[in-house]
Amino acid sequence: MTKTQQMTINLWSHIRNLKNTLIGILIGLLIGALCHLITNRDDLVIYFFCVGYLLAIIPVILIHFNYYKTDKNKKLTINKSLELIEIMENHKSTKIDVNDINHVIMTTGLERAGSSIWSGYYYYQIDLKNVQIVFITSLLIKQKEFPFEVDIKRHLAFLFANFFDPTKDLKLRQSNKDKMLIDYFYEKYSDYSLEKLNEIVKDKNTYENSAIKAAERLINEKITVANKL
Repeated sequence: MTKTQQMTINLWSHIRNLKNTLIGILIGLLIGALCHLITNRDDLVIYFFCVGYLLAIIPVILIHFNYYKTDKNKKLTINKSLELIEIMENHKSTKIDVNDINHVIMTTGLERAGSSIWSGYYYYQIDLKNVQIVFITSLLIKQKEFPFEVDIKRHLAFLFANFFDPTKDLKLRQSNKDKMLIDYFYEKYSDYSLEKLNEIVKDKNTYENSAIKAAERLINEKITVANKL
């Protein structure tokens, strides 16, 4: 019997991610009160201290809001033993098997910022072979519960930067998408015969451009190998 876990954003999710921030606020209040006493209740010192502390907390608020906006409608079901997850979002189910994945990118804070007020935040970007991209944030899942191996780990000072803009460089994005699709069809058609591959190339009304390019690539490779024999 396989064990599954179901996850949604709840109160504990918010507290878990905001833990360092809440501790930081408490420490800030204590330091502020201490400064207030040491400076003989100099309100100007407290004013500058509060402004500086508020500026430090604003990025956390933005990160948290972005993550909540990303995952608020998701229900995640994980089966670690089968390396399988299912994401239910707006009544639409997406199942992801380890064999469906091109690579997984995990983005966390800077390595030296382990105790910073936003160090509890991170997100996963799962790039699938069908060119779909799935984001899962720390509001929805703990690191130890993530079932897939991370291929690339990035460290950013501000984790919300560009988070909701995967098409920032449209030309590069399209180029990467085309390459991924060609690679997907190349793998899918790798065992096809020359006859079947030629049928794909000729049937431009049925097959998309990436599939035809993959078939042409395989035809050229098979002919090259045959000529060497």
